[in-house]
Amino acid sequence: MADDAATVEQLRAENARLRAENAGLHQANAAVAGERSEAVEQQTATQQILRAIAASPVDVQQVLNDIAEAAARLGDADRVLIHRVDGDEMWGIAHSGTIPISYAAARSQMPDRTSIVGRAIVDRRTVYVNGLTVEDDEFPKGASVAREMGNRSTMATPLLRDGVVIGALHALRQEVRPFTPVHIRALESFADQAVIAIENARLFEALQARTAELTSALEQQTATADVLRVIASAPADLQMVLNTIAEAAARLCGADDAILNQVMGDSVALVAGWGSVPRLPLGALVPLNRGVTSGRAILDRRPVRRAGGRRAGTPDHGGPLATVGPARHAERAFAARRDADRRHHHPPHRGRPLHGRTGSTH
Repeated sequence: MADDAATVEQLRAENARLRAENAGLHQANAAVAGERSEAVEQQTATQQILRAIAASPVDVQQVLNDIAEAAARLGDADRVLIHRVDGDEMWGIAHSGTIPISYAAARSQMPDRTSIVGRAIVDRRTVYVNGLTVEDDEFPKGASVAREMGNRSTMATPLLRDGVVIGALHALRQEVRPFTPVHIRALESFADQAVIAIENARLFEALQARTAELTSALEQQTATADVLRVIASAPADLQMVLNTIAEAAARLCGADDAILNQVMGDSVALVAGWGSVPRLPLGALVPLNRGVTSGRAILDRRPVRRAGGRRAGTPDHGGPLATVGPARHAERAFAARRDADRRHHHPPHRGRPLHGRTGSTH
């Protein structure tokens, strides 16, 4: 009987051990399944963000907003902020969750190692704290802000481009709940995607600027060639050459109106032009003084840009935006005007050469 009782106890112990192992296996399987589900969700979010970056390289703000939302969801954070760093300044560029506007968008001096974000930026590594409000010795600035905003567990990871910090991703929880390795890896991954979005937008803008620069240079070469052809075909027709120059200048700077003035003693004469803005007749004289835009350009020997047209009847009456530059030796002045107040926008080059129309001049 004693042997049977011992055997029963051994079987019970073995059953208990097997049940414990089975429960452990179930927990392990559940954890693996949870991690796999989170990994799939993160991969899906990453693919969506990368597609958004490829589809709209210039709309970086929307992409950053999506990254902040995905980071908050998959990083299990109540709030996520994405900061941008430039020089010695830092400011918020996207966020998820309720963030005070004064904190989310305000520009501030580059933080130091006394805050979570500052330490992540300075050390160029991920930093996290479980209960920031009581970390006054280690993070005095961070603890003060945490108490103000109600943050507890906090994490920050830098945005790195070729080893240079261009910002930081900041995740916050309103309770003491440590970030798991899975959550940390997810947040670091979204920080990398923010870098891709910012860099992609920068490269696209640089490409657009370079393309515009090359296009402008080509247009200028073409306009110069047109003027030279007119000079070669009609070397004695100075008026035609000057009108061609005015037309080419208007086309190149997107102006509605372009004129050439020439100094004649103490006066300035309108000698050529292109456009439809009313002005004094061809050859009309106005006094040479700094009260007239073209006169100021001639006397100061520098380009003059004026926004806002004067009232009708004054020498500078015309479009609300005028740019005037002196010609070589300040003997002539070129003026281009853009009429930004028109209700119906027409192509800026639909004007015609001037042939004694009435109105006012520059």
